[in-house]
Amino acid sequence: MGISQKTFYRWKAAHPEFAKAIDEGKDLPNKQVEAATFKAACGYEFEEVTRELPKLDGSALQMIIDGKISFEDIPMVVTKRVTKYFPPNPTLNVFWLINRTDRWRDVRTVEARGDFHVYFDEDLDGPPTE
Repeated sequence: MGISQKTFYRWKAAHPEFAKAIDEGKDLPNKQVEAATFKAACGYEFEEVTRELPKLDGSALQMIIDGKISFEDIPMVVTKRVTKYFPPNPTLNVFWLINRTDRWRDVRTVEARGDFHVYFDEDLDGPPTE
């Protein structure tokens, strides 16, 4: 954009309408990625279409040689249609379940009662001695 990151964030903080426009600009791409991710997570069929140049007769080849037409002027013809299957992506399914439902979360909240001592990695010597 031709501005520093600091200026950008200052403008977002100082101008709510600018911040809103930035956020709204993210909505469409986010929805598109979400839809594509969901589709890939579930699996889908698609049609692959192969197009090729048609067989050219002698007069058409001569026109190309003479520079009267180019290959780009000749319409491609469909030579093959194949239905293909993209299987569900198990990794996307894991992310979907973990991030969309509490039942599959990796983190569980556990309530414990009593006296506890918390030690950090820096405390490699163990608990303090008395």
